[in-house]
Amino acid sequence: MADRLSTIETLPLHLTADVQWLYDMIVSRRMTQLAMLAEFNIRLEAAGEAACSQSGFNRYVLKVREGSVRRPTVGASAASTVPDVFSSAFRAVLVSAIGEAATRAQEAALAVLAARLRPEMEAV
Repeated sequence: MADRLSTIETLPLHLTADVQWLYDMIVSRRMTQLAMLAEFNIRLEAAGEAACSQSGFNRYVLKVREGSVRRPTVGASAASTVPDVFSSAFRAVLVSAIGEAATRAQEAALAVLAARLRPEMEAV
C-alpha cells in the first residue's frame, strides 16, 4: 500500500492548496475527521472534482499520521507557470522571509483562489 498513491495524492495540481489545507488539518488535529472530509469534499466539488470517499480519506489520514506522506508542494515546473500575485516590493520581503519556493506556493494558492472567486466577482 505504501508504494501506491492514494486518490488524494493523485488530484490535479491546481488542487495543491486544498490538499495542503487537508494535510495541515490532519497534522494539527483541530477538526474531526468527519468535519475535515466534509470540508474537503466541498472544496473538491467547487473545483469540479468528484468527492473523496470516506475509506479513501481514512487511508490518506493513516498515511499522513504514520509519516509516509509529506506535505504536498507545488513543483518548480508548475510554480513557474503561476502569474505573479504580489507586488515586487512585497514579494522581495516575502522571499527573504520564507524563501522562493514557499513564496511561489503562496502565489499558486492565491491564484487558484482568485480563479475560483472570479465568476462570483463578475456576477456582482
